[in-house]
Amino acid sequence: MLVDVAVEELPVRLGPDTDRGAVPITFRPATCDPHVLAETKQPYVFPLDVALGKDAPVVVDLPVDDDLRGALGDLVRRVCAGG
Repeated sequence: MLVDVAVEELPVRLGPDTDRGAVPITFRPATCDPHVLAETKQPYVFPLDVALGKDAPVVVDLPVDDDLRGALGDLVRRVCAGG
């Protein structure tokens, strides 16, 4: 389930001599409803809007490797175990 996020640290703006930026991200399940969790088709796809200069933003997915995917699955199981 995708939930829109508003964070004071966003948007991140990089200067001309900066090649990377960092923003803290907190993950938490939007729901523990078993039906919703079972029907989720892409649970670990996190789209980001990225814009360069005055160009229109494009959507790119936040990279999620196998270790992070496993940790997120563990998080959902741990948080939803009592729910």
